[in-house]
Amino acid sequence: MDYFSKLESALTSINKSSISANHTGTPDSNVSETTEETEFETSQESLTAADAIFQDPFALNIMAETGMPFEVFDHIQQNYPITLEEWSELLHISYKSMQRYSQKPGYIFKTNHTEVILEILQVLDLGTLFFDSQDTFRAWLTSPSMALGDKKPLHLLRNRFGIRLTLQELYRMEHGIFI
Repeated sequence: MDYFSKLESALTSINKSSISANHTGTPDSNVSETTEETEFETSQESLTAADAIFQDPFALNIMAETGMPFEVFDHIQQNYPITLEEWSELLHISYKSMQRYSQKPGYIFKTNHTEVILEILQVLDLGTLFFDSQDTFRAWLTSPSMALGDKKPLHLLRNRFGIRLTLQELYRMEHGIFI
């Protein structure tokens, strides 16, 4: 099964009408320039975007190795309480570049950015499941946390160590361990 078949399989549970884009390229390519068109059909199931991607670890690995299409990222960005401007800070990409990427058909994130997006997605998925609403989750992300050294969880997502700390705190909270 090729990359797009695996990715299509992993994304079938995302609850949005459809995402279309031209995709191919090498693992580190920024923009694909081929004619192969892949349409990701989606359903109205109750799974979060992260559930759909994380349900198949092989598709996750393939995406991490080859890069994430901007269309997939855009869907993630629209379904979680982090703005495009905040994503640009978390990924260390200028906001203007992120806006340009959104306008380039078939743009594929580099593998290092894709891995960070997927790691942050784990945090967003767990936070969405734990908190009652997106607003409550957003409030937690943007408020200093004593358990996280009085840092805002959103600011900790700027590097992998902070992502890990935030994920561990959410796991503790999920199990009723509040510091």
